[in-house]
Amino acid sequence: MRRWTLLLAGAALWLFLAAIPALADGGPHVAAVNNGSSSLTADSCAGCHRAHTASAPKLLNTAEEDLCLTCHGAQSSGATTDVMTGVQYVSGAQHDVAASAGTQLGALRNGGFNQARIGDPFRYTIDNGGSATRKAKVQVSATAKDVTSAHITMPDVNNLVQPGKAWGNGTNGSGVGPTVTLGCTSCHNPHGNGNFRILRSFGTTESGIPTGINAAWTASLVDAGVVTTTTYRTAASHGLNVGDTVTITGNSSTTANVTGIVATVPASNTFTLTSVTPGSGTGGIVTRSAALGVRVTDAPLDSDNNPANGIDNATKNYTVIQAAAPNFLLYASQVTTGPLTGDYLHRVVPWNALTGTNQDAPNGIPAAVGTQPAFNDQINAWCSTCHTRYLANQNPTTSPANGTVANSWGTPRAGDTTYMYQHRVRSDRACTTCHVSHGSNAVMDGTYSSTFTYPDGTTASASSRLLKVGNRGTCQMCHEPTGTDVIGNQYPPAPYPVPSTP
Repeated sequence: MRRWTLLLAGAALWLFLAAIPALADGGPHVAAVNNGSSSLTADSCAGCHRAHTASAPKLLNTAEEDLCLTCHGAQSSGATTDVMTGVQYVSGAQHDVAASAGTQLGALRNGGFNQARIGDPFRYTIDNGGSATRKAKVQVSATAKDVTSAHITMPDVNNLVQPGKAWGNGTNGSGVGPTVTLGCTSCHNPHGNGNFRILRSFGTTESGIPTGINAAWTASLVDAGVVTTTTYRTAASHGLNVGDTVTITGNSSTTANVTGIVATVPASNTFTLTSVTPGSGTGGIVTRSAALGVRVTDAPLDSDNNPANGIDNATKNYTVIQAAAPNFLLYASQVTTGPLTGDYLHRVVPWNALTGTNQDAPNGIPAAVGTQPAFNDQINAWCSTCHTRYLANQNPTTSPANGTVANSWGTPRAGDTTYMYQHRVRSDRACTTCHVSHGSNAVMDGTYSSTFTYPDGTTASASSRLLKVGNRGTCQMCHEPTGTDVIGNQYPPAPYPVPSTP
């Protein structure tokens, strides 16, 4: 593992960690400081930028990834999160220190770019009203392991070779996806924005869609193109998000093009527009000209601010620890059993109960609240900003005039010969159920999994595709296709814990 050298800028950044306001942002990434609303004498700019002697683009002190790693690297102490080795530490602790030192809070939910802590899976079958339901968990590994896939390429990170493709981005039938350039700030806003993990909102006031992404694409409307006076149905799951700008052409109820902002997305194959009444026409084409509406909201910080186990619980927690019902909020104070606590799969909250919700909510939103979507809906929309055609819940049948739809795994995506049938992605099956976003150490050594064929026909050896379970065992965490599994079965057998009674 390459040892990242601490830069002088890291010391400047660390000065601000001692006075973090009670906002979703943290460290130097605080919007109220950087946008001037709290002070017009901010010192934080000097932590990363130089007005006349900058050595990197955007007036940065050093190259972007190196600058980020001065705090978030493997040998820093400037941030609690070490994105290289996939560990969160207590505030001010030196990174790359053994768990026995008592400074590790746990493994990062998103893995790491160089190493990760994704451990062995296990599963228990319960009776769910007369049908079998598999309660599954992916443990945290006691040791760090080299990653076998990573979302972006950094120098000397296990010699991973990434194709640089935004798989599935673009119009149906447009190919496998464009080549893109990804860095830390492609996904995160270093100045702060109040979003979950300072993820970019790609909104009208926040630019930054990754270079190379096709924001504009088209999709066909089905024969019953207008479901109601405000709702359109596309011929396949469309990947539109609230706030996107679209234009409708060729609809039989209009004599001119209709341009509007997407107001709601009731399902992955329908959408509504603001201030548009299209009538009851049929057919047409929808063109997305701008992707502007994706935002992942964050949870409020804990208010009591009482340290627990030496940890300030007003500090956001980034580990795979799962909070107990009913609030589902993840705070550092809830890490009570050491750095091995947690569940990477987090499909059901809490994982070890027979009852609960399948709305995993690291941002404190387990289900839709008013007009605010559930976390899983938000993160799915966010991921599909780039991976447009990966978003799939329902597609119309071959006779869509009657308005019927079917699951995307049983109905092909119209106009696309590459991304035709897909696993459903919806509120209880988020992208992050199966994948981590930084890097995974899952091992792909099986006959059928060790050599993976990309959509463009090229192959990769042993790539884990950011999955959380070795080979393609991710499927078995929820499915049992043989019909031989019975209530009470546990794989592997004890000593893995059995889910508790209600």
